[in-house]
Amino acid sequence: MPVYLFWGDEDFTLENEIKSIKDEILGCGDSNGVEISPLNYRCLDNPDFKTLIDALRAQPMMFGDILYKIRADKYFLETAKKAKLDDKQTDEIIKALDLVSDRVHIILTCPIEKGDRKKPDSRKKLYKAVQKAGSIKEFASFKAYEEYKADWSRGGKEMAESIRSHVSATRELNDLQYELRSLQQVVNNPETDENTLNVSKARIEEIKQLLSEKYNLDITVNDGG
Repeated sequence: MPVYLFWGDEDFTLENEIKSIKDEILGCGDSNGVEISPLNYRCLDNPDFKTLIDALRAQPMMFGDILYKIRADKYFLETAKKAKLDDKQTDEIIKALDLVSDRVHIILTCPIEKGDRKKPDSRKKLYKAVQKAGSIKEFASFKAYEEYKADWSRGGKEMAESIRSHVSATRELNDLQYELRSLQQVVNNPETDENTLNVSKARIEEIKQLLSEKYNLDITVNDGG
């Protein structure tokens, strides 16, 4: 599952999710403070068509896995700078998404300002291509964010409780998503025995149901079938 689309107005949890993936794939640097090589961690800001295609077609070669963090508002949101792609270009991106190397990890982001109702159009070909190739997740502000501001004048008790609830939910989400990615690696490993495969798939379904019922998140994963 090397392709992700993260969008929403909750910057904190979105960036934490990216950091979690980055640490899992590339590590955290060494004890001497040496940073991760820019050859392995690459950031792009609304790249043009050619640069985006080149990133999707990248190969890791000899220096390990590559993680791309690509801000892609203009490809998924209705903005003044929306990318104008013809059918051929759209099809090229879709094909490239489907063929991303197992050792190249693509995180597409669409950060949205709080209060803005923009969202990626799930009817678009690019959206469906990402959904097929990997996973799509919304990072929405918890309703408590607006509620606890109003509670300040009442002594802050409600605000404190809302913050604790928010932090607890964020931790649980991060834990579940980490477990989901780990299970997916087990499922995708051709050497996994049948019993472990069945147990992993069952747990994946449990996590997906929990995320759907508790957090209203629709997580799409490749079940290896």
